[in-house]
Amino acid sequence: MIRKLTDLIVAEITGLNFVDHIGGIVKDLEVNRDGTLNRYPNILNLTTLKHETFLPESKYKSVIFFEDNGVTTEGNDNRYNNYTANIRLIAWYNLPKINSAYTDGALLTQTLIYNIPDTLGNSDYLTKIAIDVTGEVAKTKAIFGRYDFKEDKWQYLNYPYDYAGIDMIVKFSVPRNSSCFDAVVISPAGCTENDTDCVE
Repeated sequence: MIRKLTDLIVAEITGLNFVDHIGGIVKDLEVNRDGTLNRYPNILNLTTLKHETFLPESKYKSVIFFEDNGVTTEGNDNRYNNYTANIRLIAWYNLPKINSAYTDGALLTQTLIYNIPDTLGNSDYLTKIAIDVTGEVAKTKAIFGRYDFKEDKWQYLNYPYDYAGIDMIVKFSVPRNSSCFDAVVISPAGCTENDTDCVE
């Protein structure tokens, strides 16, 4: 459900002229390199069946992804199960590639917030979707603290680069009528998110 929600938000901001490398909900990809376990923000590309990492890179204007901070049940009624999702958008900006006159990413962050809609239309079984941007996270390296950057990556958190964390609450409902859902299809062929053979 969270992936579908964030994909809807991604569709709203992908067209912004500074949005470059963007993805939905990331999962931690753990890679053992020379006996050291490194953790990266990762999304499985369902088209190529390859894992994509979302790390600051000088070739991008920006890197944007989302973190899932949990879903709670907000009570049910006769027709719907109601939920609240806590989502964090993380954005990294390469200021020289966007506008060399910019000294920080404040305008970019506010543009992202402005373009996140208050409500979204129904999508498959998700309905009554309402988004509340609750604030920006304090700008410290802790925003990326759950990931293991190589030393050369930390330079991308200093000027002329910038970054932001945007917290939001998304309320949504799911019909209790099972006819609203597609039937489960078992398909053993192909690659799944847990198949390490798919990692480049």
